[in-house]
Amino acid sequence: MSSPVFLAMLNGPLATSKELTLPEDPRQFFRKLLGHMYLNRIDLESVEEALEVYKLAHKYRMGSAMKNCVQYIASNGKAETMPAVLETLALYEDAELKEKCKEILDRDPDAVMLPETVSRLSKESLRALLTDDTLAFSSEAVPFRGLIAWGKAQLGQQEEPSGSALREEIGDDLLREVRFLDMSCDEFVDNVIGSVVLTHTECIHILTAIRGADPSTLPRTTPLHPARGGRRGQPPKERLSRFHLSPDGDRH
Repeated sequence: MSSPVFLAMLNGPLATSKELTLPEDPRQFFRKLLGHMYLNRIDLESVEEALEVYKLAHKYRMGSAMKNCVQYIASNGKAETMPAVLETLALYEDAELKEKCKEILDRDPDAVMLPETVSRLSKESLRALLTDDTLAFSSEAVPFRGLIAWGKAQLGQQEEPSGSALREEIGDDLLREVRFLDMSCDEFVDNVIGSVVLTHTECIHILTAIRGADPSTLPRTTPLHPARGGRRGQPPKERLSRFHLSPDGDRH
């Protein structure tokens, strides 16, 4: 009654037994599903547990159990739980989970970019955050600092990594998603130049554009890219907001 998958396994044309053995399903999480089946309730104790039960409910096509898990995540999810939620979202095309995940992020998008949280994101989840036009970070410096913290965590070095090693680990594909030209000059100087992941040439070109220079007057090697528009709460800018990475120039 609760699961069309169990119905097929027990009573379908391919059923071979009235008894199922499911060794691949973690006992502690499957017990939660049994509570849903027989008592019509799921007693969840953490977002992490809700995600594991959600995966089992999805496996056995138990829609009401999935909905209960999503509701729990929506009520109890915080920035520090977002890495696990985002990884689950990447595995399942669930519109409701995506909507609730967005609500959690909207409460405090800056918090998910803190080092202890962003370091647990996969590269694809981090890319999804950087490319989200609706996340209203307090400053474009916030996702850049998160990107740097993520890169350092991936390297796992005790000592401070070099700018070249950090850039190689992060990858130019992610750096291109940072909207440097939405920063002020002070934000760029305070947060970007000291990170030493950009070359002298790139820093000069970006600072020049931030000051309002016409990009067409910059050298052909300018590391800039046409604008995508500001994030939510910021008016779209006529000038550039992304950059192409320059193939030359010494590192700072």
